[in-house]
Amino acid sequence: GRRLRARLRHGDAVLAAASARGWSIDTILNTHWHPDHTGGNLRVKEATGATIYGPAAERERIPGIDIALDEGDRLSVGSHGAIVW
Repeated sequence: GRRLRARLRHGDAVLAAASARGWSIDTILNTHWHPDHTGGNLRVKEATGATIYGPAAERERIPGIDIALDEGDRLSVGSHGAIVW
């Protein structure tokens, strides 16, 4: 399916963009902390029930992480896979 990659500073804007395209959000992947990347995490999670992945080392800074990732962990999103390094 089609994917929407967006910075999550404004969660409502992300939700509106996904809705306008008929897309659902089930995964949020934060690669690092920065306010304009993670600020809308909780709003999007609240509205969609999405699972939030993020670096374990930044768990305290990134709101709402459900699954903390460490170096060497494997992650699958849809048909795509990756190893964290």
